[in-house]
Amino acid sequence: MKTDRRSQKTIFAIQNTVLQLLCTRRMNEIKIVDLCMAADINRTTFYLHYHNITEVLKSLLDDMAAQIFEDDDDENIAKAGGTLEFLTACAETLDRYEYFGAFVQKSSDADYLLTNLKNVLSEKIFHYFSRKYGAAAGNAKYIIRFLAGGVLDVYVEWLKSDKTVALDGVLNVCTPMVTAGKELLEKLTDGEINQF
Repeated sequence: MKTDRRSQKTIFAIQNTVLQLLCTRRMNEIKIVDLCMAADINRTTFYLHYHNITEVLKSLLDDMAAQIFEDDDDENIAKAGGTLEFLTACAETLDRYEYFGAFVQKSSDADYLLTNLKNVLSEKIFHYFSRKYGAAAGNAKYIIRFLAGGVLDVYVEWLKSDKTVALDGVLNVCTPMVTAGKELLEKLTDGEINQF
């Protein structure tokens, strides 16, 4: 669904406010009225876009994945298999959300959202490989899940740290591991290996 800039701005404000509220409350404790006050919108505006908090979280995950993969462009998804660009895209996308870092550090619901984000990222990459390689991509889902989960886990670990190590340094250390995963994916999809 395409939306105009004003709607996109409102949606972003709602998503970011949910992250902010999740820093101090559980997901089931957030009331729509409190969300609307914190986001400086009225309830009618909220209900134009969402029915409940769960829908906000689902749209947040979908929007994060779309930003990381630049709106489902196959070329960008293909890069996700093993480059610094993917690692950087993940960090830059999550950094756009002002309260994401605090949410990861403080929220009791962080693991739930992060697990779902790993699932969304993994599925998006796996669908690309399935379209491109068909049945040869069958076992690729395990490698993809490992890579997407690992990238996100490293970023989350950095967010929870004292950040004495620059994020660029962490990403550069991880690049060889992600590159090795990409090479394994290529061997798998080229038929050089059939299973693990």
